[in-house]
Amino acid sequence: MKTASMKANSNLEIKYLLNMYHNFKTYRGYLNARLHALSIVICGDDTTLRAELARLGKSHTTEITDNEAKQLLKELEATATVVKKNIAQVKQILSPDALTDKQRRKIIWLTKYNFHWLPQSTFSFIVKMFPYLRDNLTRWELKHSNLQALFRIVSADEADEIIKRLTKIKGQNEKDKHSTADNA
Repeated sequence: MKTASMKANSNLEIKYLLNMYHNFKTYRGYLNARLHALSIVICGDDTTLRAELARLGKSHTTEITDNEAKQLLKELEATATVVKKNIAQVKQILSPDALTDKQRRKIIWLTKYNFHWLPQSTFSFIVKMFPYLRDNLTRWELKHSNLQALFRIVSADEADEIIKRLTKIKGQNEKDKHSTADNA
């Protein structure tokens, strides 16, 4: 017999599943898209998916049953998790002081959503803070304010300084808003 909390949990799970693939016409379409996406995460193209389908004696995702697709999805998700961890370890070994994804997201979040800056403004702000980074960029990257290229050469320590300065500016802006609101 289901309790009220169990019913609520199952309703939440159903809503989550419905929202998860609401952009697809069918659940099977969602599964096929997810299988292709995971294959790309694992090896960069559909090679992994084609190899798994060949192992099952099939040539296309439409030839496997729903249960086979679900099982294959679980296997590819497990493999993708392992691959992501391995890639993260390799990145840490090759460039231990590189900008982390969390730092990159924080910088983008502060500049894009708090200050409403364009990417070019963020690029200029970082280059003004650390002018020597300009030497490591190509002429084209400088001319087009290529923020991704700049993020590749920013170290974790430099990113911390950028975040500190942006947070300080955010605090000053909020302080100014409160003081002008009090004066009005």
